[in-house]
Amino acid sequence: MSEAILNLDAMPLDRPPPSAEEVLAVLGKAFSVLDEFIAPGTFGGDVMLVWKGDQSGQDEALNRLMRYFPRGVVFHSQRWELLREHYRRYCEEAGYSPQNGEAWHSLGRPALFAAIRDAPDDKPIGEYPHFLRREARKEIERTLLDGETLDEHLGRGGVPMPEEETPEALALESRLIQELGELAEIRVDVLRALTPLTPAEREAIKTAGGDNATCASRYRAMKKLKKLRG
Repeated sequence: MSEAILNLDAMPLDRPPPSAEEVLAVLGKAFSVLDEFIAPGTFGGDVMLVWKGDQSGQDEALNRLMRYFPRGVVFHSQRWELLREHYRRYCEEAGYSPQNGEAWHSLGRPALFAAIRDAPDDKPIGEYPHFLRREARKEIERTLLDGETLDEHLGRGGVPMPEEETPEALALESRLIQELGELAEIRVDVLRALTPLTPAEREAIKTAGGDNATCASRYRAMKKLKKLRG
């Protein structure tokens, strides 16, 4: 892994969006696997599609992302036991059977969307599986408990509840981090900066020189990246 990637966390968190030079520098060797990372159907690619905001692509991406977040991954059994009756009432009001997968989907999908929408982009993408699980859990609890998380609902005097570190959750995080490979340590704002580029533009800025078409692609790519600072 390149030194630039390892030093990414040293960048100040309150700085403006990354410049074109920063984007290219931090990617290093990981640049070659970017196409695989941003492909629809991958964890990282679908997170980016939700952020992009295109309605049709966003809906499909959310549906695919939900497969990473079944109830057993999002909720520890002790937490869920305290929510079971609230979930039953939610299903009754929405016309679902509690055993129906559609019920969980209808509850979890908007929660996952909110978690992605509000996620800070100064975090490495490898931290997102854990972050999104935790934030989606809180959103689901707020839906079931009239705007409160379970911890808020129980009050300060309640017994502290476990988070969501189930074996299923830990296994999922480990698998996704392995799939992300070198990209796992790259901050999301840097990855978002590259997603508007076409494959030809990304290829053109990897090396100097080339024919007229390559030079034109490189020019377009750098122009897009330099717009990052407004």
